[in-house]
Amino acid sequence: MPYFESKLKVDLGNLKDIKEKLIFCVKLGINNVILEPHNELKEIDPKIKAKIDDITSINIYYRINLHIESVKEFKKKIRFYNKCSEIISIESMIPEVLIHAARDTRVDIISFSNLNLLKNLSKGILSLVNQNNSFIEFTINSIMTDNKTYQSKAFRNLYRAIQLAINTKSNYIISGDFIELYDLRNPRVLASICHTILGLPLSETKKALSQNILSLIKRAQSRQNRFLFEEGVKLFKKD
Repeated sequence: MPYFESKLKVDLGNLKDIKEKLIFCVKLGINNVILEPHNELKEIDPKIKAKIDDITSINIYYRINLHIESVKEFKKKIRFYNKCSEIISIESMIPEVLIHAARDTRVDIISFSNLNLLKNLSKGILSLVNQNNSFIEFTINSIMTDNKTYQSKAFRNLYRAIQLAINTKSNYIISGDFIELYDLRNPRVLASICHTILGLPLSETKKALSQNILSLIKRAQSRQNRFLFEEGVKLFKKD
């Protein structure tokens, strides 16, 4: 079963830097990567995707991450992604925004990628995410720091958040979200961190790094299927 690095930030205008990162991924045995542009885009140019495909044999997917500061801003931005095939993720410090995002079928992920964002995770949000069959995201980067005080606090909060997701049977993924190139980790190392440090059972680790991410990709791609009426309901063309 394929493992993923599901949040690798890139500058789509810098193919040289992207190539360097992807070459390093190959050396680490990372064969499935979800790229996230630094800038918020309404869509990713197919020509850029084609150029990236030409420089690597890795399976490449894309996500667009939106930083939202108000419900009004969320409603304004999300309308551009009705038929977007990229994964759409939302980050916000505002609980009301997270509630709206959890209810919106255009949102694939609510991302809790740092200590401050984790504070807003709640059973209510998880319940809405479950109803919408979308996903929660946690990241390893938040605990990879030399600041021992911050690391300890981040670890406790991350551990509690993941346990809450498990106990509520919520769909979640775990990403590396590493900023520096040499912080990237082999998928098996990430799996080991999840299992030995965060205490995830192996079955949960496989879901978080593989199975759920495959489902996430399928969810995003299905938006372009005009015969898909809603989750689990497909329209068939009459002969």
